[in-house]
Amino acid sequence: MKLRLFIAFTLTSGLIKKIAFLEKELDKISGRNLDWIPLKNLHLTIIFLGYLDYQSYLKVAKIFDSFKLDQPLQLRITKVDYGPPENRRMLWLYGARNQYLEDIKKEFENKLSREGVDYKRENRLLIPHINLLRIKGGKDIGNIAKDLNWQVSLTEIALFQSQLSFSGATYEKLKSIRVS
Repeated sequence: MKLRLFIAFTLTSGLIKKIAFLEKELDKISGRNLDWIPLKNLHLTIIFLGYLDYQSYLKVAKIFDSFKLDQPLQLRITKVDYGPPENRRMLWLYGARNQYLEDIKKEFENKLSREGVDYKRENRLLIPHINLLRIKGGKDIGNIAKDLNWQVSLTEIALFQSQLSFSGATYEKLKSIRVS
């Protein structure tokens, strides 16, 4: 059996409240109730590992047990807009590029390589983002882009298992690391 795994920062309750307020505002702008991803499922992905066998999962769990997070991730949320930049299939909260986030990603990638974990490595630039909405059937929801200037402090990285179903994805936190 394979596990669909990813590594992500969890969101604080304060950020989730801000997002809930923003979603209500965007519903008004769009003139309809949009099908938002449930607030409890929101996260900032660092690495999507894909489908891994159980032995690979154990290696990733071992990495989590030894990983240290020395300080919170200080991230500036800059806008809400369609994403990824080259197409309009989701609505994202975009974060400013962040060297600390890139360093964390690189450290995880190095540890995964050393442990021999075979995962779907992406060789593109990390664009910090939180996916708020999947746009189904290419339906345009209008011009709802908005500049933001939110400062957030994220203090927990988690290893999640994602299970896909017709009603959407569900996520289970398998391991986590908090700022020490």
